[in-house]
Amino acid sequence: MKLSITILFFILSMAIFAHGDEKHNKDHKTKADTFTVVNGDTIAVNGIPVEAAKQKSVEAEKEEPFELNPAEQIFVHMHNKLVHFPIVIGIVAFLLTLANIKTKNYERVILVLIIAGILFTIGTVVTGLNQTEPFNGTGKQWLVEFHRNTGIALLASYICWFVFTSVQRLKKFSWIIGLLTISLITLAGFLGGVIAH
Repeated sequence: MKLSITILFFILSMAIFAHGDEKHNKDHKTKADTFTVVNGDTIAVNGIPVEAAKQKSVEAEKEEPFELNPAEQIFVHMHNKLVHFPIVIGIVAFLLTLANIKTKNYERVILVLIIAGILFTIGTVVTGLNQTEPFNGTGKQWLVEFHRNTGIALLASYICWFVFTSVQRLKKFSWIIGLLTISLITLAGFLGGVIAH
């Protein structure tokens, strides 16, 4: 039991501090400004007339501070909020599966975690499908489709893991399906990170 609590504490602390101080800023690559000069006078910066650029600068200075309204924000971008649960649940379930090879003390906990992983993965896939529209017709569309397919494969893997953990004669192979699930979690997480950042 102490091992379970220690592993759970370690995994949860990794999930909490996964991003460190990094911001979810998509504009991490800035392009050099281009200037249009006519007779020595700059008339445009990045194709925007100088006067319009000055006006945008004034408007940007007037921007109000962000107000957080939890009632409005709780259901916005649900995929980004739910996605962490199948990851942490899968890692904890896999570590307990490995510990269970010798001790056989964690079978019920593993089963409950896998069921929770299935439910959270269903929610994550459904909410992720609702967030794909902004990527249609962009250069990242293929990446979003690959991420979607990986998420669906992850759901199938979680279900197989449940079957292998539930059926007595398949239990000894459940760690292999757990390893497959962890591999798909890693791939889906990597792709999601590339899309988000």
